[in-house]
Amino acid sequence: MITVYFGERTGGAFHTMQRGAVEVLSPLQSLASGAVKPFRDAVNWVGESIDAKGENKKLQLQLSDARIAQARLQQAATENEQLRALVKFKDSVGFPSGRTAVTARVIARSPTEWYGRVTINAGSSDGVRINDPVVAAGNNSGALVGKVTTVAGNASQVTLLTDSASGVAALIAKSNILGVVKTGAGGEAGADDLQMVFIQQRGPIRKGSMVVTSGTVDDPSKVDSIFPAGIPIGAVSEVDAEERRLYGRVHIQPYADIRDAQLLQVLTRGGR
Repeated sequence: MITVYFGERTGGAFHTMQRGAVEVLSPLQSLASGAVKPFRDAVNWVGESIDAKGENKKLQLQLSDARIAQARLQQAATENEQLRALVKFKDSVGFPSGRTAVTARVIARSPTEWYGRVTINAGSSDGVRINDPVVAAGNNSGALVGKVTTVAGNASQVTLLTDSASGVAALIAKSNILGVVKTGAGGEAGADDLQMVFIQQRGPIRKGSMVVTSGTVDDPSKVDSIFPAGIPIGAVSEVDAEERRLYGRVHIQPYADIRDAQLLQVLTRGGR
């Protein structure tokens, strides 16, 4: 039949039968196609939705991985910058003589004294001792943060300048006016408002003047300070003549970002 179909003319019997079948069946095919189309579309939609959900979940996982990688890269870049600043400070002329720098990371903060004390991952095995000065990293690398008050084998506790029990013998650079730097109101306010108190010498104190460790305690015994001389603490942020006259104090803005310090450096004395 196929051979005869391809061999006959278009007006032949088999061609005539084909045209008749098409005329008869085409309306039925149209109706069947129209009836089946919604079901076919629904099946296709379900399949495409499942594929889209799977692809969306895959993209979300990729996005999450990318965010984690980006966060780690940013953290590494920040730490590298801080470490470079610490190395630069160690090699500077202002680095205290007779001291060895031990770099440490903040691993815990006191839950009740957030701005008062932190724990670092360096201890007696690294040469850290009680009363060793601690300085900050970052843009103000070398600025005083506090001192070591508790030492274990592989960890130490640092009491910050913002702790209510802290006190640092200091002087205002160039004018050589002596005093003691202590926290202000304490808590969150104290993190940004240190005060230089017990100021007795006369002389001008200008806003912006640098405050550094004095190296000695201002008392009759002249006991050497636990802090080497010349470590930057902060700058004078407010001078009130009446407040200075009545209370002998001015306000200090610390150089170090004490509340968010992550990398610190302990200035050890060497030996064990």
